[in-house]
Amino acid sequence: MITRRTLARCGALGLAGAVAAPRIARGETRRWRMVTSWPRRLPGPGMSAERVAERISTLSGGRLEAGGGQALWDELYAPFGVKPFMAGNTGVCMGGWFRHELRGADDLKGLKIRSLGLGGEVYRRLGAVAQTTSPGEILTSMQSGLIDGAEFVGPGSDIALGLYRVATFYYAPGFNKPNGSGECILSLKAWESLDSEMKAIVQHACAAEAAFALAEMERLNFEALAALTGQHGVELRMFPKSLILAARGQATAVVGDVGAKSAVARRIHDSYTSFRDRTAAWSRVSIKAVLEAREG
Repeated sequence: MITRRTLARCGALGLAGAVAAPRIARGETRRWRMVTSWPRRLPGPGMSAERVAERISTLSGGRLEAGGGQALWDELYAPFGVKPFMAGNTGVCMGGWFRHELRGADDLKGLKIRSLGLGGEVYRRLGAVAQTTSPGEILTSMQSGLIDGAEFVGPGSDIALGLYRVATFYYAPGFNKPNGSGECILSLKAWESLDSEMKAIVQHACAAEAAFALAEMERLNFEALAALTGQHGVELRMFPKSLILAARGQATAVVGDVGAKSAVARRIHDSYTSFRDRTAAWSRVSIKAVLEAREG
């Protein structure tokens, strides 16, 4: 399942091959450059990039320094000359920070909201003006009034941006981006130049980070949420039911429109919706039921 993709800046993280060198002899060191779309050492996605690089270097003994759904993913990215892997996860995301309380779907109309990708398109169809503000400029843009609200990730990452200083209301659930999966994107030529052992090292480093990051974000999120509401005066709110219902309809339409763009997009759409629908029944009697029982 593909939940987020950014080819130019590699989604949550990326690896770009410095040189598409031919297959090299065992023992020779090759050096790759890494670029990310997140601020360095940002809690969550920023740390995932560093850990992937560290794992690849360690597992390869220093020979490689990193400065069903997978097949569709590979097919989608191949024309761009890159090989993708899931290599991070921010867990459940929040819906966004707002200066004013939202009482219904109509309150979104005309609001300038920092929200990217398909989530931004959902907000746009709800009447908001979606903006593509970079992470480092979100706070100053809200302070100056260039934007009225912003969604980023979840509490564990959001607290580092200091958005609580200018926006009091923090809304859930993140209908615009239920989950953020981090991508590690390699130059396809660099990937194909690796032997099977080195490929396995890269695959393992990415898979390990996907699992580790999700567990880490659960901890960071509950700790940060407690600090935001307990120390910084943030008001945690749930989106009004009318807004959620409107968003659900628009989200279905957005995903359907994407699936109609090409043959490969249709196969991805069908694979995603089929998996989502098949897992829904288990989610209701597992996570959802346990949480409801725990809360009485």
